[in-house]
This record gives sequence, C-alpha cells and structure tokens, in this order.
Amino acid sequence: KQDGAGNKDGSSWENATDNLQLAVGIAATANPVGQVWAAAGTYVGGGAGNVNAFTMEAGVKVYGGFAGNEPASYDLSLRDFDLNITRLDGQNLQQIMRRDYTTSNNRDILNGITFQNGRSNREGGAAYLKNCDIDYCQFLNNTMVWEGDYPSGHGGGALYTSNCNIYHSTFM
Repeated sequence: KQDGAGNKDGSSWENATDNLQLAVGIAATANPVGQVWAAAGTYVGGGAGNVNAFTMEAGVKVYGGFAGNEPASYDLSLRDFDLNITRLDGQNLQQIMRRDYTTSNNRDILNGITFQNGRSNREGGAAYLKNCDIDYCQFLNNTMVWEGDYPSGHGGGALYTSNCNIYHSTFM
C-alpha cells in the first residue's frame, strides 16, 4: 500500500509495505517466484540520484488495481483498474522501471499498472524491460531525451523492450 500498514513486512494487506522495490525483492526470492499485489496509490522509488525508480526481478509478477483489502484467494480478473489506479511515478526525474538481461527463462508480468512521468536519456523513458508480459497497463507523460552519455539511446518516450508481449495497454 502507498502508506504501508502494520509492521510493513509485505506479508498481507494488514502488514503491507510502502516500499514496492522491497516487495519485488521478497517475491524474487520466494520459491516459486512470487507475486506483488499493489493497492491503488502513487509509488515513487529510488530517489533523485538513481537512474531508475524500480528494478524488476526475473519471474516476478506485479499486479496493480487493488483496493487493498482483497483476500488471498481473490480472483485477479475482478480488479477495477479505473477505480483503483496503481501508479509508478518517475517524477520527471528518472526511468521508472528497468530489467536488464538475464539468463532466466522466467517471464515477468506487469499487469494493471500506470507508468507516469518517466524520464530517461537512454533506453525508454518509462521502462527498459526484457522477457515480460505487459497487460492492462498505461504509459502516460513519459519522455526520452537525447543528452549526456547516451546521445544515441534507444527506445521512445514510453518503452524499450526485448522479448516482451504487450496487450490491452494505452500509450499517451
């Protein structure tokens, strides 16, 4: 949850972490690789000195669009993305999410997430992702600038991907 709850260890909504990167790290070390359920709210990460706000881990599945009170057995298809908007915000300072090359065959999933205000001078303003499925996501107000050490960067304002599938998503 945006503000966290309880002891903030990420084990349940009652103990939700306010640190999305911590939740991704916990899910990455689970066996099998786990899921992150993100409640409605705006999440920023990394800080102004970081190149990207969040780093994705192999095989992690990040789902947005939750109210923050759903039971563990909740049917993911019942989420309301319009009512419970889960935003990852780059604050016009940094790329929002990055996942570099990996030898893992596990596919990442990003589902029901809004990527907004990303800014990068390298691959993809909002995100640089490999080996993933992107579904029901929005990419809003993201910028790719050609400056600094990467005058010939790759990708556009929204996204640079390799081996990714994109479904039911909006780019504005």
